[in-house]
Amino acid sequence: RAASGPSRCWPVVRREGALSPATIPVLEIAALSVLLVGFVVSPSEAFVGQGRIAAAVLASLVLLAPLSVPALVSGSGFFGIFGSSQASWASPGFGGLLRFATGPFSLSWAAWLLPAAALCALLLVRAERYALASRLAAITTLSYAMSFLVTRHLLGSFTPTLGVALAPAAVGVACLSGLLVSAFEFDVQSLRFGWRQIVAVGGIVAALIGLVPFVLAAGNGRWQLATSGYGDSLSFISSSVHPGDRILWLGQPSALPSASWSVTKDLAWATTTNGLPGAGNVFVPATATAGEQITNPIKMALTGQTVTLGHMLASESIAVVVVVGSVAPSVPGLQRSKPISAPASLLRSLEQQVDLTAVPGSGSTVVYRNPFAYPALGMSSSQSVLPLAKAADRSGVVTTAGAVYAGYAPASAFSLRTQSGVAARSSVHGWAATYQAPTGAVRLELTAAPLNALYEVAMLLAWLMVALLLVGRHRWLDWWWPTAKVQEPNEGNQS
Repeated sequence: RAASGPSRCWPVVRREGALSPATIPVLEIAALSVLLVGFVVSPSEAFVGQGRIAAAVLASLVLLAPLSVPALVSGSGFFGIFGSSQASWASPGFGGLLRFATGPFSLSWAAWLLPAAALCALLLVRAERYALASRLAAITTLSYAMSFLVTRHLLGSFTPTLGVALAPAAVGVACLSGLLVSAFEFDVQSLRFGWRQIVAVGGIVAALIGLVPFVLAAGNGRWQLATSGYGDSLSFISSSVHPGDRILWLGQPSALPSASWSVTKDLAWATTTNGLPGAGNVFVPATATAGEQITNPIKMALTGQTVTLGHMLASESIAVVVVVGSVAPSVPGLQRSKPISAPASLLRSLEQQVDLTAVPGSGSTVVYRNPFAYPALGMSSSQSVLPLAKAADRSGVVTTAGAVYAGYAPASAFSLRTQSGVAARSSVHGWAATYQAPTGAVRLELTAAPLNALYEVAMLLAWLMVALLLVGRHRWLDWWWPTAKVQEPNEGNQS
């Protein structure tokens, strides 16, 4: 709308961009489709709203500085923040994309009714509704095309989450279904009875029936989501790991319970520290620090170049490897989750590793323990790394003077504080460090400049400016510098 300014869009774009960064480029692609069809339908209004959308996207990038700045300086890994690729054999085909086959509702024949109702609207709308329907059709078509290219790995490193790529199409189908009712009211009734009336009534009935599965699924507020997660089925892992131990999660990106990085087109990895994932694992940088130390050994195991994956991952403190096969565990008699199977070659490769011990998993997971994992902070020797006494998160007690191993990256960002001062540091493995420490209590401290904190301060200042703009200059100026109101004398008191 012409009355809408960029300030109306900032909060929405910023919030959605924080939850899913792929929303920002997908929004720009949708705007581009509207621009292209505008040259055909209404050339004089083709650029209407484009500047506001671009300004909203730019403002959202500024307001998301703690996320956008590290991504922009990450180099080739920039596109990784938008999502990881999913296996082609596990992705829906073109027909599945048309009916949004990404969840349990798509398996029903009713999933075809809403796209059919949207198509009916394109056949019936006239006048000003035709221009709006054309723009919605362009958004829907380009969204479908982008989703198909993503599922077939034809966009290179740009692999936005499939649900985000399909979101504009879902909005377009919903709006076109609404236009169908408007077309029936204004465009069809004025015409003689014929095929248009039949198509209009049939399309409205199809839209109503197509909504039934969604209404039923929304009844309990869960949308058929699982009632139990991996926090329940894998709780034994959290109780058995030591401070600083990491868990390596492997599987398809859509199945992993954390943000991830790609290994191959159908496999991704993620790590969590001190147990199962939490809110802190939702957002990860575009490029993992020392990520090659994990990605390369996994690739070697997949190609049969090693059978000692546990030793290769020991310096990263990988104590547990979990292969995930669905978004939630399948529990007989309680819940059944849609399988999102990990590559079969991964399971075969892990079975061949001589230094990983299989443990009973739960639901759709395969769990291995790595008995050779280094503690994240421990005493280094020629053979291995031993835990510190009274070990806690990044702290402990050195009982015998010697080298203390710290498996935190980058090593230059940390220093080891001892009772006598800061210990001397030496690089090891190209990313970790060892410190010469005397006996006594030690603690690993982060000494790098707090760039994220500075980004957050800048973001808060930017949001303050946005708030002042939304409130209005006169209102906050009057609040900051209140002026005394002079009461006019009554006429009766005048002499």
